Amino acid sequence: MKRLISFFTVCLILCGIHATAQVKTSLDGRSFSITLTQSGAKKTQTSWHWGNDELQFMSGKMLTSSIKSHERFNEAKYVATAGSTAVKFTCIARNSNGATLKWSGTIQGNKISGTVTWKNASGSQTYSYTGTAK
Repeated sequence: MKRLISFFTVCLILCGIHATAQVKTSLDGRSFSITLTQSGAKKTQTSWHWGNDELQFMSGKMLTSSIKSHERFNEAKYVATAGSTAVKFTCIARNSNGATLKWSGTIQGNKISGTVTWKNASGSQTYSYTGTAK
C-alpha cells in the first residue's frame, strides 16, 4: 500500500511539473517580419503573391499587415503557451467573405516559424513562414 501511495505521489508531482512548464503567456507588444512559402504539391496561381507580411501582437490579438489590407482580415484573438525554451501560439482569423486563416507558430528568442492555412470558397492553401522580431 505504501508503494502505491508513493507511486501516485510521484505521478502527481510529475503532472504538476508538466503543467507548470506549459503556462499561458502574452505576446502583446511584439511584432515580427515574416516570409511565407506556399506548401503542398499543388501551388495555386493567383494575381497576388503573399510572400511577406508583418505579424503584430497587441491587446490579446494578432494582426497581419498586408493580408489585412489585401483580404480584409481583422485582428483575431490568439492563445500563447510558454514552454521551457519557446512560446507556441495559435490564432484563427476570419474575414467578411467567410475565409479563414489558421495560424500556428513557435517563437524562440527573436525568431518565429510556423504554418498558416488559408481556407476560402476556392479551397485551401498552406504556407510555412519564418521571420525575425522587428
